Amino acid sequence: MLHVFLDMDLQVLGGEPERYAQYADQIRQEYEPVVGADAYNTNRCLFLSSFLERPMWFKTPYFFYTYEQRARENVKRERETLAAAAKAVRS
Repeated sequence: MLHVFLDMDLQVLGGEPERYAQYADQIRQEYEPVVGADAYNTNRCLFLSSFLERPMWFKTPYFFYTYEQRARENVKRERETLAAAAKAVRS
């Protein structure tokens, strides 16, 4: 039962790209004012990179087969966007 609860919590990661972008923007709005844009971009990118190294995010078959691939695509896209923004600031 715990795995179902945890999978439900991660479900937003595997949403449609537009919905994931809204979610990512909400995370940004919460943390960026506290730490600043450069620190947010750098540290969120590091967090997403470490998350991408995990072999299996969703633990139940339904959530894994329904959301895992899109979740990874969404997170990779956000990481690439953040990495580009962090690089632009340093240039």
